[in-house]
Amino acid sequence: MSAARQSLNAAWLSVVLVLFSGLELTLGIYEKSRYSPSPCSCIGDLLDCSRRRLDKVPENLPLWIVQLDLSNNKLKSVEANTFQKLHKLRELKLNNNELDSIPDLGPLSANITLLSV
Repeated sequence: MSAARQSLNAAWLSVVLVLFSGLELTLGIYEKSRYSPSPCSCIGDLLDCSRRRLDKVPENLPLWIVQLDLSNNKLKSVEANTFQKLHKLRELKLNNNELDSIPDLGPLSANITLLSV
């Protein structure tokens, strides 16, 4: 293979790698805004599930959330393991629900900086 051909192939390979890197970066940036469990909405690091008349916490909560607003719903209880995989969670709002007791957050409670019940 000639040196010119090798240079051309290397240039195309570089272009392809740059495009894939840009695509990966773009998907990473918008990943947070693309996935929120129904009927919640995502705003940055906040998963807003407030005022949805929920009687249970939505399943498959995204692992990236820092703030979770479940206020003003009809929650009566929260299972102990509901938030166990949400290692980035710092703020949890559960106020104005029908909770019988304060949920046990287990080890996650060490990370919580705001808890509203």
